[in-house]
Amino acid sequence: MERVGQVLKGRRERLGMTLSELEKQTEIKRHTLRLIEDNDFEALSNPHYSEGLISKYANAVNFDAEHLIEAHRQEIPNQDQTILSTIKAFKREDTPTYRSKNNEAIQLLVVTCGIVIITAIIWILAVIIF
Repeated sequence: MERVGQVLKGRRERLGMTLSELEKQTEIKRHTLRLIEDNDFEALSNPHYSEGLISKYANAVNFDAEHLIEAHRQEIPNQDQTILSTIKAFKREDTPTYRSKNNEAIQLLVVTCGIVIITAIIWILAVIIF
């Protein structure tokens, strides 16, 4: 069975359309059209838009978009397991090791105290000398 991208590319080529013509007609960038034709939907900036892109492309080459969208859904791996494993990974109780305590407040306090002490010493010396 041909993949969705191959079907669309074959249809475009049979119609004699160039990628430039298709880009103007669909208003989809040429790079994105190539990714669709290569069936590389994961490389899209947002893979969740793939069904809309397939629909636009299919309509431009006079092909049944619903048939291709259904075929695309069958091509992609089971998303439910991926989503569940991601949720499970973020629900872990142990804290990540890369987090460290933020010391900005302490550093600001030390610098402020230092400035106050230096200012006080200069003021005392100015009062004693004059």
